[in-house]
Amino acid sequence: MAIYGHRHLGFFFRPVVEVDDRGLRYKGREYSWNAISKVEVQDSPFDLNLMFTRGAGYPWATVHVSDGERIRLNGRALEKQGAKPEVDFFSGKSRAFQELIVAFKMHRVATITPSAREIVLFHIKIVATVLLGILVIYAILGYFDARL
Repeated sequence: MAIYGHRHLGFFFRPVVEVDDRGLRYKGREYSWNAISKVEVQDSPFDLNLMFTRGAGYPWATVHVSDGERIRLNGRALEKQGAKPEVDFFSGKSRAFQELIVAFKMHRVATITPSAREIVLFHIKIVATVLLGILVIYAILGYFDARL
C-alpha cells in the first residue's frame, strides 16, 4: 500500500490518499477502482489553462468518486510517504504524482482532457485578457496623443 500526502513546514507529513490493488482510501473511506467515475488530469507544460485556473502553472488532478466526493491532488506538492521528495525540473511534477497518475491509468480511470466547462472558461479568460490589453494600449495611445 502506498500512502501519498503533503509535507507541512518541511517536517510534518499529512497523508491524503492511500492506494492499493483494490482501490484507494480517502478521509477514512475506502473506494474501489470501480467507484471512481473519472480522474481529470491537467499536467501538460503547454496547457495555458493551468496558469489561469489553478495558479502558478502547477499540474493537478481531480478524482471524482461516485458518491460525489472530489479529491484534489497538487502535482507539485504530492509526496509518497517514506520517499525523498523530488520534483522534475522541466515539468514541475513530483515523482509521487507521476506514480499516482500511472496507477489511475493502469486501472483505466484517468482522463487527461479538461471538462467542457473548463475549456469554455479558459477561452473566455483568454478573450477577456486580450480585450483588456487592447483597451490599455488604446488608453496609452490616447494619453500620448492628447499630450503631444
